[in-house]
Parts: sequence; C-alpha cells; structure tokens
Amino acid sequence: MEHISKFSEHRDTIVALLELMTKVDILNKDKQKIYDAIMNMQSKTETQKDRFTRYIGVKPKEFKKETYKEIAESYGCSISAIRCSVYSTQSGLYRIQDDGYAVLEKIYKKYQH
Repeated sequence: MEHISKFSEHRDTIVALLELMTKVDILNKDKQKIYDAIMNMQSKTETQKDRFTRYIGVKPKEFKKETYKEIAESYGCSISAIRCSVYSTQSGLYRIQDDGYAVLEKIYKKYQH
C-alpha cells in the first residue's frame, strides 16, 4: 500500500508542478534543475526527454517553451508522435527516483503560494 501512496504523491506533485509552471515564471537556475532531473531518468529515451523538456520550456540555454508543431517540424515527425513522447515522459516522472523527486518537490514548494 505504501508503494501506491508514494506513486500517488509523486504524481500529484509532478502534475501540480507542471501546472504551476504554466502560471508562474520559474527562475532559469530552477529550470536547469528540473531539466537535469528529467535527463537523469533512465526509463525514457534521449529523444523522449528532449521533446518533453522543449515542450515544458526547461531545455537550457533558451528555456523556451515550444509547441508540439514546432518540435515535430524540427524532428520531421507528426504532432501525435511528439504528444506521445510528452505524455510518456510525464508519466515516467511519476516513478522518478527519490533524489530526482526531492529536487522537483523542493522547486514546487518554493514557488507554491
């Protein structure tokens, strides 16, 4: 039961952080930390992680949010392929290692008002 509770806690925090990022301007140093946590995920491909970080706007240097269409054009693939990568990577974050989760949780709490 503890495993389900931990998963639910991680999921709820990740969803809340991603929602918060659409409303609050996160400092670039914190975006870098989010990026690093995502890129350290072992369960997703580099392509999936790249697509996700570009979509949520945490890829360094620009930290620019890109649309599904913009990312799809740069990869020469369909928008639905990008959407699948984004959803898959987001769901993978719910199972992120505890050290990566701690970083994301700390950032969420910092900006939550």
